[in-house]
Amino acid sequence: MEVLIGRRAELDLFRSALTAGAGARTIHFVHGPGGIGKSALLRGFAEVARQAQRPVLEIDGRTAPCTPAAFSVVAGVGDPSTVLLLDSFERCHRLEDWFWENFLPRLPARTVLAVASRTPPDPRWSLDPGWSRLLNVITLGELEPESAVEVLRAHGSPDSRAAGTGNPFLLTTAGEADEDTLLRHLTGDVPSGRHRAALEVCAHARATSEPLLRAALGTDGAEVFSWLRAQPYIKAGPGGLVPHEAVRHAVRTGLRRRNPDGFAELHHLIRRHLLARIRTAPATEVPHATGDLLYLYRGDQGTARCGEEFEAELRLIEEMPYQPDYRGDILRLVRMAEGAESASIAGYWLARQPHSFRVHRLRRTGAVVGFSAWLRLEQLGDSGHPDGADVDPVVAAAWRHARMTGPLSLGEHLGIARFSVTESGHRHAAASMTLARWRSVGEMLRARRAPLSYAVVPDRGQDEAPFDDLNLLRLDERPYLGAHGFALFGCDWRVQSAEQWLEVRSKAMLAGAPVPQAPQAPRPGCRDLVVLSRTEFDVAVRDALGRIRHRASLTDNPLQRSRLIRVDGADLTELLTLTAESLREQRGGEARYRALATTYFRRAPTQAAAAARLNLPFGTYRRHLASAVRAVSDCLWRQETQGSGVTHEA
Repeated sequence: MEVLIGRRAELDLFRSALTAGAGARTIHFVHGPGGIGKSALLRGFAEVARQAQRPVLEIDGRTAPCTPAAFSVVAGVGDPSTVLLLDSFERCHRLEDWFWENFLPRLPARTVLAVASRTPPDPRWSLDPGWSRLLNVITLGELEPESAVEVLRAHGSPDSRAAGTGNPFLLTTAGEADEDTLLRHLTGDVPSGRHRAALEVCAHARATSEPLLRAALGTDGAEVFSWLRAQPYIKAGPGGLVPHEAVRHAVRTGLRRRNPDGFAELHHLIRRHLLARIRTAPATEVPHATGDLLYLYRGDQGTARCGEEFEAELRLIEEMPYQPDYRGDILRLVRMAEGAESASIAGYWLARQPHSFRVHRLRRTGAVVGFSAWLRLEQLGDSGHPDGADVDPVVAAAWRHARMTGPLSLGEHLGIARFSVTESGHRHAAASMTLARWRSVGEMLRARRAPLSYAVVPDRGQDEAPFDDLNLLRLDERPYLGAHGFALFGCDWRVQSAEQWLEVRSKAMLAGAPVPQAPQAPRPGCRDLVVLSRTEFDVAVRDALGRIRHRASLTDNPLQRSRLIRVDGADLTELLTLTAESLREQRGGEARYRALATTYFRRAPTQAAAAARLNLPFGTYRRHLASAVRAVSDCLWRQETQGSGVTHEA
């Protein structure tokens, strides 16, 4: 029988119970979610029993009487060698206590009983010393991939709904049953539309918490959360409730086909909740919170590995904050993967930003199998020196791109996922790289005052672009450290916010279309931008004021390559004139403006002549002029670094 492919161990166990002597486990309790093959297994048990010349009595709990007396009549065993098979026992829940306390003790010793139910036996019975020596509990799981493929081949009509699942019902009905039929078989009756909506949330999310359910349903989710937790096709995991993959597939696919607008709205609600969670979660929770968000895009190629096996592998690894004891492991991993020069640079950043490193180690042994680093790069001091550019060629490349794209504003920094390294060939390398990837994306989404984010990976050519599916722009420059090349991917959050970035990807995913190219190319006129320190900026303002009456002489002034001119499109002469005139609107500004205008715009031959024209003592004139120049420079600096214009004093 094709449906029993992959169930050899269960059949052999039952066969041995038929031939064993006194003390054998004669009660087999099979449980598992709908569609997992419980009924088929009981039919297999019946065939094995008949081959052993044992009489078989089969009872379906969906049609069995619900009173003890009537059930006793239907299930009465005359021949002690009878094999009694009871399917859908969850439908007989009213009889459960009587069944264990009264019915089973009266069965003949040679009678072999097999019960199939969606729910496991009450712990009272499975843990009872008397029953435990007779009871064999079988948790029926999905078929192994090889067996699933064999079932599909036997039925000859594989379908997308069955792809990636080891659920026998989905495999054997691929292409035949509609989604509602599938869902009813897998989940049974759903009490209400609200419970159905909760199930749809659970099917869409990687793991469903009560706050997520509340956010998606718009009401208190405690009652439906408790209902979900109690369902046999739901498991409680570390991050929340997780449905059986077959149920997830049927519910998700059914909603998308039946109500695409509702499917899209549910996606957006969950996405907004998860983005907010990433931004507010403690640092230790960021990777898995990000994994939950990226799971929503699992239809995108390469975005999120999923499945119970990989989830179990992820749980074997823990991410730990850096401690000095890990330094040797980190440098060893970098040296093995990227060479001695990279290891030296990793040591530099470990000394500068140890808090930026996260170590991946096995929970069982504590062995380090990988690590990642998210660096925060700032312009240092009044000189505006780019942090790390003189030591790390990869960081220097990020700084060069940042300067071409547009200078940082005051208080801003670059974020860069500088290292994501695992032990080559280690069986947990994929899980470690997934954690590093989630950490990188999470830090990008939660960073404040970081208008540009970068991720660094070993450069293996244009054909391998691990961040293309995240819609990050691949930079043209490919720095080298020794023989090892690196590719940089970046995102300019000034051009596209995190919300917009996710929205673009959501629309593409929902439409089944490729994600469009991110709008992250350098903006027109920005390639020759310079980033001035405040000291350099003030000198440039004074120089420009001194030459303002000779427009041609201003072409080499550093302000001509600032954001004010190259990005905002201002004319330097007009900008200085308008800024000076704005002083008149400030308290005490008229005197300052007149000192500035007389000195520079009307060009008095000397400062003494300017003081005489204004009929002011020379010292007073100098104070007004110095205050005016400082006010103009302050105003322009705000525009350059913060994009804000003239402010008026109260």
